[in-house]
Amino acid sequence: VWVGHNAGYYDRMVIENHLGVTPLPLVDTLFHARFRAPDLPKSLKTVGSVLTDVERWETTEKGTKISTGSEDDDELLRYNIVDTVVNARITVPLIDCSQEAGAFRSIRGDIQPSGWPNQRAWNLNEVDHATQEMCVNMHKNGVWVDQELRGKLETEYQLSVRNRFSKLRELIRQVGGKDISESAVSADDNVNPGSAAQIRDLLYDKWKLSIPPQMEARDFYTESGLPGTGDAVLRGHLASGRLDEAQTAFIRELRLYRREKNKILGTTLIPLNRRDVDMKRGVVHEDGRVRSTWNAHVTSVGRLSSSGPNLQNQGSRKGQGRLKAIFAAEPGRILVGADLDQAHLRITACYWQIPLLLECFSEGKDPHNTLAYATFGDKFKSASGWGPDGFSLYNKPEGGEAKDMRDVCKTLRYASIYGANPATAWQVITSTETGDGRLPYVGMTLREVRMMHDAWMKSEPEWAESWDRMMNMYKHQGWMEEPVMGRRSGPLGDGKLNEVVNFPILAAESSIMRIAEIAVQEAFPFEFAGKGTGMIHQCHDSIAVEIPLPDGFDPLWKPPHPKERKNNPLPPEIEKARRELEERMTVSIPGWEVVMTAEGDVGRTLKDI
Repeated sequence: VWVGHNAGYYDRMVIENHLGVTPLPLVDTLFHARFRAPDLPKSLKTVGSVLTDVERWETTEKGTKISTGSEDDDELLRYNIVDTVVNARITVPLIDCSQEAGAFRSIRGDIQPSGWPNQRAWNLNEVDHATQEMCVNMHKNGVWVDQELRGKLETEYQLSVRNRFSKLRELIRQVGGKDISESAVSADDNVNPGSAAQIRDLLYDKWKLSIPPQMEARDFYTESGLPGTGDAVLRGHLASGRLDEAQTAFIRELRLYRREKNKILGTTLIPLNRRDVDMKRGVVHEDGRVRSTWNAHVTSVGRLSSSGPNLQNQGSRKGQGRLKAIFAAEPGRILVGADLDQAHLRITACYWQIPLLLECFSEGKDPHNTLAYATFGDKFKSASGWGPDGFSLYNKPEGGEAKDMRDVCKTLRYASIYGANPATAWQVITSTETGDGRLPYVGMTLREVRMMHDAWMKSEPEWAESWDRMMNMYKHQGWMEEPVMGRRSGPLGDGKLNEVVNFPILAAESSIMRIAEIAVQEAFPFEFAGKGTGMIHQCHDSIAVEIPLPDGFDPLWKPPHPKERKNNPLPPEIEKARRELEERMTVSIPGWEVVMTAEGDVGRTLKDI
């Protein structure tokens, strides 16, 4: 038996591909460390220190990492011997813990997808390993980067950063500073917008600000005990109502300047122009593709993680959707994508038996419209923005006041769905922003949010009853178990309400995605039509696959906009692939009233789909 902690399938596939032989049976102890304690660090150093009598072997007394910093052969040999022995010694107790956590217990047979191999056990241990195999294949496939668009966006954002810097220079004089300088070493004369210390001096020494109301001290103060200057703190100040007009404008512009310079340019656009292979920085390879490292053994709820770069959060903020457009299908290919429809609400409706949600999904009503109507009554019904057909509980408003009312109720529901109190919901609502950095609900009072929260609880009292039931279950057994595949949690913040009620829903979503992923891979195997085809992307409740264009198509062909497809439908081969992906991601759990449906689309980029 080949034992390895985070050696896993990457090394195994190297042996298979390059040596042409299949290794001995594999025990990847990292997965069992996750089953043992999903909320705790899973590194070999941490697990080995807990489960063996070896306290430290990976670093010297000075803290130097031996595996990378030592030139002493004897030291390296001792390190490798201990590393190997620790790996071997933790295997049995980790397997025992995994057994106790249900990792080897058979999953219910009525949800086993047809694509699951008959010779493979249908349990969480095997499902997680199969998911990691999928992660390896997504890494091998990579995602093609449109360098022409990337270059245009880089130029555009560099210009935008310069303009924002000029605006900050105009605003600084209105708020107590002399000038803005990226090389300033002290806030006495100029302020460096990238310096936390100098922004701190401006906010708390010159402006005399304090912790924003309703913001918890742990979120406000840094580890060193100083007042924070991060984005969450700045949003809190904007929502506090304590800033004057000039200060508000300065903070808003500072946030956008930082975001564009550090996140958009520094983290995404500039690194993706690099052609040399540096896996830690997620650079573009010679074939034009960037290869993220996908993992199935990091998150406690079973979601995948992505790094180098993180392809799950590219362009996730409002107004940054264009960043997703640089991740595209290579010429001669097209992307097909689908995501689950309102997965969390559908799972919640079935798991917690919320009658109003069950009614909405069975009759096709929009659940956010029903909440807005219960909250605002006739004001929502008569609000502007309903379009020619007027008020409806089934269709979303097109804009105007009705859309604002629906949006704020949607934000309230998702902010409060896992037991958040009205004060927390108020903080989320007032810091929810649009693409241009505006906070449309910043003026909303805590009293107004509390009234909305009370209206929600009155119309759907089953939420609070479910939270109480979950808490009693946790107090009785010390862990939670999701209802689809039976994945167990860790201690969940020692019984913190939002963590306890959050786990079963998020973990159930991950289990549903495992079923969908197996079905999708059966329909679109990796490299089924050449390198880079098959699944290339997964983001919690969505999947994207890359397929070849039909013969004779323009290599850069773009599908018509969805609104135009009635008169200009998709080519039959592509429409068939879209429907196939949509159907493979539609999951029915026996005993659940609501089917987990999915909606698919076709496009050249991740933004399109």
